[in-house]
Amino acid sequence: LFRPDGGSAMTRMTEIDAAALGLPGALAHFVPQQGAHSGRSAAVPRRTPGLPVSLRGLDKSYGEARVIRNLDLAVYPGQFVAIVGRSHSGKSTLLRLVHGLEHYGTGEIRVDGRPPTMRGAQVRTVFASPRLLPWRSVRANVGLGLRGVDAPARVDQVLDEVGLAGVANARPDALTAAQQVRVALARALVHRPRLLL
Repeated sequence: LFRPDGGSAMTRMTEIDAAALGLPGALAHFVPQQGAHSGRSAAVPRRTPGLPVSLRGLDKSYGEARVIRNLDLAVYPGQFVAIVGRSHSGKSTLLRLVHGLEHYGTGEIRVDGRPPTMRGAQVRTVFASPRLLPWRSVRANVGLGLRGVDAPARVDQVLDEVGLAGVANARPDALTAAQQVRVALARALVHRPRLLL
């Protein structure tokens, strides 16, 4: 886990011990194996290897408000990183920048050695709000945009992995807030992204 070090803008990151962090089964394919930081792919073989992310001297401002200041960060394939901090400290902005949904000021962002772009299924973002379609079932929300003959099986598998197999036919308004977030997570994971934000 990482957190911004003081100040109103995200500037430096300090590593926090996260050895006791429990992960849902659906995220197990992102867990690094030995040698994860050697530059080699370290993901469990059933999934596509992750993408490295590198930030150098990153700055982002909205008018006079500087929300990210000279940020350096390296994330290796298979590594979990959590950015925590108070409201308006640049957490969501950072994710949008890495995904290529916003432009940044100065500095450099590289995802797999290239500038960030909207990479389709390679990068998925789970937003703070689940953004589910209320008139569609959980299964239909998770499978939104998924194509191929194996699509139904993939949807069922990921619903089982996030513990929602029993509510697959329910509508979002019948779910708890936590379940709705898991639907959004499943919708991202079913595409087997190489980078999950």
